[in-house]
Amino acid sequence: MKWQRVVQEKLFLAETLLRSTGGGDHQVEPSKVEVEPSKVQRTALVQGAVALILNARASLLVLIAQSNQNKVNEVVSLDALGQLLGENNPDIQSLRQLSQNRHSWWYQLEMLAAWLMHPREEPRAASEHDHGSNLIIAIADEGPATTPADLLGLIKEFKTYTAELSQRHDEW
Repeated sequence: MKWQRVVQEKLFLAETLLRSTGGGDHQVEPSKVEVEPSKVQRTALVQGAVALILNARASLLVLIAQSNQNKVNEVVSLDALGQLLGENNPDIQSLRQLSQNRHSWWYQLEMLAAWLMHPREEPRAASEHDHGSNLIIAIADEGPATTPADLLGLIKEFKTYTAELSQRHDEW
């Protein structure tokens, strides 16, 4: 099926970008990396990988719609897919459950989508303000995990879900 190949391709390209940073659990061989990427290059690689992962997510939504006999070429969100297939659809219920678990790959994708649309500066270290005898510590919101290792782990979970979806539908 076309959309399954699109999902797999986008995840493969994202993995390739992340591995080129020299990060993650799949280290690039030193002879294959000419120069350590600069901070700007690393940021570009991570944001490019995140964009590819999010593109794979959009393709997954189309894949699910088409697996359920809906001939659409674009589904913009899980809510839109829920309206198309109905909230009682097992695929929708599965993704809704993942969207409620802040440790799931789907939840992390939602955080990454928001981060990519509105990237913040690097998280600031905790700041301390001494107001007389009271010490107030403010910790900045850290946002989504964007290290290559974290993103490679997310991709692995995404691929596992896609394989399970494929087995459930047995159409690919």
